[in-house]
Amino acid sequence: MTSLWRRIGFGLALAAGLTACGAPTAPPPLAVVNGHAITEQDLTDAVGSLDVLQNTSLPMDSAHRKAYVAQLVDTELVLEWARQHHVGTDAAKQVSAFVKGVEAAPGGQKALEAALGSHGVTFAGFRRFLTRQFVLNAVFNQQTAHVPAPSAAAVQAYYVAHPAAYTTPRRLLVRHILVKTQAQAQSLLDQIRHGASFAALAQRYSLDRATASQGGSLGYVAEGAASGLVPHFYELMDRLKPGQYGIAHTRYGYHIVEVQAVEPGQLVPLASVAPTIKSQLWLAAKNRVFQQFVGRLHAGAHIELSSR
Repeated sequence: MTSLWRRIGFGLALAAGLTACGAPTAPPPLAVVNGHAITEQDLTDAVGSLDVLQNTSLPMDSAHRKAYVAQLVDTELVLEWARQHHVGTDAAKQVSAFVKGVEAAPGGQKALEAALGSHGVTFAGFRRFLTRQFVLNAVFNQQTAHVPAPSAAAVQAYYVAHPAAYTTPRRLLVRHILVKTQAQAQSLLDQIRHGASFAALAQRYSLDRATASQGGSLGYVAEGAASGLVPHFYELMDRLKPGQYGIAHTRYGYHIVEVQAVEPGQLVPLASVAPTIKSQLWLAAKNRVFQQFVGRLHAGAHIELSSR
């Protein structure tokens, strides 16, 4: 369900309103679209539902807020068109099926209601949000049904133009010796640079006993955070060339690090990624067509925006 909102580029953020005297009241609408008010609660329901479904938190600064209100206006225009053309009439059934799935999940509806409540959303508000998403998806599908799939040539052209996106990360053959102090690390590094055996010193001194018996070897690891190593370690590792050493300080202590070899990234064969590229290009083309449709709805609409 969450992808339905993202598919047409809509996002929301939470806002709250109190009167100048401090008593909570129904704030003025954020916008009025062809006589239909978009309220703070609409915004709250949407952002709270998304935060729960996606386990995320949308930004709420003033610039984003203005963008979210504009996106809510787009949403209302699409929903109004759907009502006029009887599109998405089975959305309520789809929501009911989704709710049945929720009831069967661990914690059931009560757990979901508790999560929604912490974001200021009732279960009824959540159901309304889902209904809107299913209607939006139905309109999207109808308006973009004619968009042709990208050709094999277009997929290949995109693949050729974006090699970095389809190249696996470099892998580095790394070993280390972990000790408590910087002085000891420097002493051992000096010995290594004067011909001492790295493997022998690792076996004797390294506090990482899991690798000490292997001469300190971590084997081949991906570069960067994908290595699964702690930041200061992989940041040093990524800078080293084969045969170079360095000392990294982490929460575990001081590491003498050596990169023994580097395995370049490999270009993934086109056949392996062609379906993904095709889907991405097709969705991008559909999004362009749908935004043109929304633009036409704007042209014939009466929209009033709040200054808040």
